[in-house]
Amino acid sequence: MPQFVAVLFAVLVFIPSFKLRGVCDIRTGFGAFSSLVADENRIDDSQVLTKEEICFIKKALTLIPEGSGVINEPNDGSGFAYALYGMNTYYRSFDLPSLDWEERDSQVIRSSLKDICINDGVRESVDSVGAKYVLLLDQGMRANQTKHFWSYYPEQWSGIEGITDHTPGFKTILAEKDMRLYKIEG
Repeated sequence: MPQFVAVLFAVLVFIPSFKLRGVCDIRTGFGAFSSLVADENRIDDSQVLTKEEICFIKKALTLIPEGSGVINEPNDGSGFAYALYGMNTYYRSFDLPSLDWEERDSQVIRSSLKDICINDGVRESVDSVGAKYVLLLDQGMRANQTKHFWSYYPEQWSGIEGITDHTPGFKTILAEKDMRLYKIEG
């Protein structure tokens, strides 16, 4: 009897989810977890970095000198641009260090980049990090209109996300739908 219980337990725990045709769906622990992992990693579903955005990144790379510094907001998918395509993005991680550990230039850029023409401190920070371009893959979209990681807080990126085609100090180099590549001229 103990062997039967052990086998029954193993079957119930490790068996994948299945359907009893015409009766019901049986979801098991491992089956539910497997479905969750598969759903979260589907390439054909709405993702942080879409196929359209990948094409835009590749086009952008052909328009800028190799190794050029690019300021980005990583939660729009551009956080993958360095690892996948070698774009020299400034933000390569999706979460920020605590304010105690984050460099001052990063704080200034995140909060005030859009003010580069009226704030000398912003210009100094941009020069300090060697950036010449800004990449936005979800320009002008509200947080509920696009997919982001759990670590995304819009207020942390207001200086970058506040840039538009009409912001002084930024020249539009490439524009497609909500994606932009700007040259920093301020």
